[in-house]
Amino acid sequence: MSGDSVVFRFPVVHRNILHAETTNKNYGNVEVPTIQAPKDDEEPTINPQKTDYSPWNIPSKILVSMLSPTHICGQNFVLTIDNNLFCGVPTMVETMKEEYDQEDEPLTMFHLVFCLKRDSPNSFIQMCQMIAAKITLGLNHEQNRCRYVSKEVKKMFDIKAVYNDKVQQWQNSSRNNGRRDSSMRPTREELTKNLLNASSLAVLIEEIFYGIRERGYVNSLINNWLYLSLTVKNPTCHPNIPIRPYQTLLLFGEDGEVKRNLPINASPALRKLIDVAKPTKSFMTLQNETGLSLTQLFRIASHLVYWGKAKVIDTLTKKNVYILNPDCKSSFSDLRTSFLEHFKEWNLADRLKGFSIPIPLKAHITSISLPNAQREFVNIVIWLLRHELLIEVHTFVYLLLPPSISKLSSIGEVDEGYYLSPTPLKEHEEQYLDQWDDGSKEHRLFRRLCPYFHGRHHTREIQWQQNIEREELDRVLTKYSRIVITVDHNVTN
Repeated sequence: MSGDSVVFRFPVVHRNILHAETTNKNYGNVEVPTIQAPKDDEEPTINPQKTDYSPWNIPSKILVSMLSPTHICGQNFVLTIDNNLFCGVPTMVETMKEEYDQEDEPLTMFHLVFCLKRDSPNSFIQMCQMIAAKITLGLNHEQNRCRYVSKEVKKMFDIKAVYNDKVQQWQNSSRNNGRRDSSMRPTREELTKNLLNASSLAVLIEEIFYGIRERGYVNSLINNWLYLSLTVKNPTCHPNIPIRPYQTLLLFGEDGEVKRNLPINASPALRKLIDVAKPTKSFMTLQNETGLSLTQLFRIASHLVYWGKAKVIDTLTKKNVYILNPDCKSSFSDLRTSFLEHFKEWNLADRLKGFSIPIPLKAHITSISLPNAQREFVNIVIWLLRHELLIEVHTFVYLLLPPSISKLSSIGEVDEGYYLSPTPLKEHEEQYLDQWDDGSKEHRLFRRLCPYFHGRHHTREIQWQQNIEREELDRVLTKYSRIVITVDHNVTN
């Protein structure tokens, strides 16, 4: 939005009122929504007259007057209309003297506006407001540096002028012929396509729209000069489960794609980690290879996760168990096409069928006879994890106590402290477990592990926290199988 005109809207607008408004340039015949007086504790809303109005049905002349508040330029702007919320940061533009000498009226103000659903989460609205502010700041920088916004606005106005002339010609021709051939009328799709071909600012808005909607983040350049990184993830929200040394980093995208898309000023430590990161290398291994501390590795990993470039998973081993992800929302036809590009000799449906039941990766690999095919299968598992087609299944341990004891037990209770903190046993629980004491090494380890047997720590987490091998844990679980049970399921963050 610029001054008193809507310069560009995306996605493509489909509305009859827009055609009447644009072609006739007669606002008297367009029904205007009226503002309904609010009740005591209600916000004012637009009351549609006869037509079911949406933000796209509001004529530009009225929309501009509502979205161009010159008195709050440089401040956050929020406007609610029925079930829609507009947010942005209107900005005044410093105009050069030579611009006043030109024939066209100079740009004095612009406003990039996001249209959201009113019932969107507050955190999402706040992040969109922050995104609008960052884009506006970048556009204003380029406007001051090289008049970028003014030049792009002029390009789009010129395209729209040609479009309006074509519409007028179609109207005159239809009037002279006595009939209207709708198939010959210039379309909004044609206008939007021409705007995208002519203006890099229009392309930037398109990239931001699809990036935020489909991925939740976008990395782009303003005027092929100013790097822009945007995400709707709230930086103050952190996962319940922290990164562990036994985990690793799974990079998204094809080989080298993450590194190619890094900004020029990316830190050497970030590049070093990306160069050596593999799903088969734990953070402990990466620490030795990169010379970076675990703390620094975790921070870099969190940075990549935040910007949608990677995710943290458990290091890929033959003991891992995976099943199909029931919440996968990707299109199977698109995934199959991509899968065939990478693994021409394999069938995606057959590979997915193999993960219908939870069995260790070792069982999958041993069922393949050729060594080369086994290595290729590991790459397939990595590809499936990258596209979120698989989820890992972990084993959780529960301590079983008699009903008389469990009524007073702390087992299964979630304390008010840290999510993964062990839950100490109570006195009556200790007394009950004393009768199982045979003085053996396994019993001492069992008592040490009991605070983790409440279903919140999976076996790999228990091993790491207590610094024990899986074989030691298995011996304890086998010996005390009468009072412990194991349950397999995925980890929810």
